[in-house]
Amino acid sequence: MIIVMSLYILSDPVINQFMTRVNSLHTVLCVFLLALANYTQ
Repeated sequence: MIIVMSLYILSDPVINQFMTRVNSLHTVLCVFLLALANYTQ
């Protein structure tokens, strides 16, 4: 099912762009949270 979703996302440029934005935002958030966790320790 995940593979089907991936293929669908890759075949749809609009959804592909949206997912890329979400992924980059998610990465930035993860890095920020990791830095915050290290700083508070």
